[in-house]
Amino acid sequence: MIRKLADFAGGQELAQNGREGKVAFMQRFHGIGHKYARNIWMDVYHPDFRNAIAVDERIQRISESLGYLFKNNAEHERFYQEIAKEVGLEGWEGDRLLYNHRDEFLARVMDLAGRTHEHVALPQLPDPVAQA
Repeated sequence: MIRKLADFAGGQELAQNGREGKVAFMQRFHGIGHKYARNIWMDVYHPDFRNAIAVDERIQRISESLGYLFKNNAEHERFYQEIAKEVGLEGWEGDRLLYNHRDEFLARVMDLAGRTHEHVALPQLPDPVAQA
């Protein structure tokens, strides 16, 4: 898809600097908002987006289940990027693991805590709200 858009746009996306330029380029196409523009680049595993985490409903649900709240999406993303880094993954890899295995992850967290439908705090994870 990116290659077809690049051909259509004369390769302009390749000239865009950094993530924000590429997102802005994609948003020029009808029906593509910020979230989808960003996800397109993540889906094709573009180097500028390999540390990206798509903060969406599934990520928010995981965070809430762990007992974490964030002031904004950038802070939320940094939290998961740090976790990915600590375990030797790119943010993109962590995002894909959480995307593809969200229910399994949540079930395991609940099993480990011996609870259901309650917040679970993992003490070894940094609390980004407290650090702000």
